[in-house]
Amino acid sequence: MDKSDVAPRIISRHEHCVSRKNMTEDVIKVLYRLKNTGNIAYLCGGGVRDLLQGIGPKDFDVVTDARPSAIKNIFRNSRLVGRRFRIVHVFFKGGRIVEVSTFRKKAEYCQHDAEEPIKSDNTFGTPAEDAFRRDFTVNALYYDIRNFAIIDYVCGMEDLRQKIIRAIGDPDVRFQEDPIRILRGIRLAALMDFTIEENALQAMTRQRELIFKCAAPRILEEIFRTLRRPNSDRAFKLLAETQTLDIILPDLVDFVGKAEHGFDGPLPRLLRAMDNRRQVNERTYGDHILLAALFYLPVTRFLKSLPSGCDPETTVNEYLSPIGAALNIPKLALQQARHLIMAQDFFETGAGMNPKRRFRLFKRPYMADAVEFFRIQSEAGGLSQEEVEVILAQYDQPGAKDKTAACQPPHEIPRGPNQGIKNSPTGEASGNGKNRKRRRRHRPPKPVMKSGATKPEAVNHP
Repeated sequence: MDKSDVAPRIISRHEHCVSRKNMTEDVIKVLYRLKNTGNIAYLCGGGVRDLLQGIGPKDFDVVTDARPSAIKNIFRNSRLVGRRFRIVHVFFKGGRIVEVSTFRKKAEYCQHDAEEPIKSDNTFGTPAEDAFRRDFTVNALYYDIRNFAIIDYVCGMEDLRQKIIRAIGDPDVRFQEDPIRILRGIRLAALMDFTIEENALQAMTRQRELIFKCAAPRILEEIFRTLRRPNSDRAFKLLAETQTLDIILPDLVDFVGKAEHGFDGPLPRLLRAMDNRRQVNERTYGDHILLAALFYLPVTRFLKSLPSGCDPETTVNEYLSPIGAALNIPKLALQQARHLIMAQDFFETGAGMNPKRRFRLFKRPYMADAVEFFRIQSEAGGLSQEEVEVILAQYDQPGAKDKTAACQPPHEIPRGPNQGIKNSPTGEASGNGKNRKRRRRHRPPKPVMKSGATKPEAVNHP
C-alpha cells in the first residue's frame, strides 16, 4: 500500500480539546509564520498527545513541507542542526527553542542486520509518509493551524481513548530501527498509565539486547526522563517485566522485586516516595538526587558486604565508576550522588559523634540535599513523618542536645558578663567579643659585633 495515498481521519475543532490557549506564544508564532509564507505547518508529536490528555507539554515540535534551508531563511533567529537529517532550531528569549523539521519518509535508523542498527540518509516525504515512519500511534497526530483540526493517519486518537501504546507497523522492525523506542514506549506507558499492546510488549522483550547498540548518552537521557516524570516506579516495573533492566542496569534487578509479587520491591517503593515528595513540595530534583535514588540500595548492600578495615569512600568509587563509564554519567553528578548516599549513615550514627565534628559535617554544602534524600528513603522504609522529624531535630539545631559552646556556630557562642571587654578609654564590656591579651612588643635584636671589631668609645658631651 502506498502510504502517501492514505486518507487521514480529520477531527474538527469542536471534537477535540486542543486549544491555542494551552500552547506557548513561541510555537504559535512559528506556526503562523510558516502558514503565512504559504507552507503547511503542523504541531506534532508529544505536544499534541499531551494536550489531548490534558498534560502540560514539556516542549513543542513543528513539522512542515518547507525544506530546512527555506525554514532558516524564514526565521532569522534560527540555526540548522543535525547531520543525518537537517532540522531547524528557532530560538527565543530565555533560551527557549522550537524545533522545526521537514516531512520525511524513512526512519532515523535502517536495519540491515539484526545485530547492528545502522544510520541512513533520510529523504523528504509527505505528511502521510511522515506519520507512518514514527514510533507509536499516539505520537503520530498532527494539529493543523489552518483549521485547528487534528489529522490522524494511524488511528492514534482511538488508541488514546483506549489508553494503549501501539507501535506503528511491525513492532520488531520498529525497535530494530531504533532500540531507544523500547525505553520511550515504557516511559510513555508509565507516565500516562497506559497499557502496552501485547505484540509491542513481546517485541520489546525480544529486541531488548539491541539497546546497547545505541549511544550511551541517549540511553542515559531516557533514564533521566523517566525519573523526572511521575510514575517512575511503574516504568521500572515494566523494565523488569520486559527484562530490559537486566540489560541497562543489571545491579538494580534484585531490588525491583519478583513477578509474582507485582515487582513491588524496595526500588519501586523508593521511586514512589520520591514522586510523592516531589509532587507535595512542587519541586524538581537534580540529576544527583535521581542517581542517588537509583544506586542507594545496591551501594548500601555493597557496603555491608565489605570486610572491616576497608575505606568506604574508595570502594564505593570503585563500585560506581564502571556503571558511570558504561552509561556516560557526568562525573560531577555521580560524585554528588555518592556524597548523598554516604551521608545517610550520618543520620544513624551522627547522634553519638563529637558535637563539634557533627556540626562541621552538617554544614557541608551537600547536606541539605542529603536531608531531603533521607526523608525520601525514610518514607519508602515505612517511617512516619513524626519519626523522621524526631531524628532530624538533633541535627537541625546543632548543640541543642549538648549545651556546649563547641558545637554552636561562632556567632552564637555565649559570652559571660565579664567577657568581651575592649581596651577602650571607658573599659566597658561590649558583650560580643573575647578577652584580648596585649600583644608583646618585639624589640629589634641588638647588632652582632664582628670578630676583631672594637667597641666604639663613648663620647662625652658637654
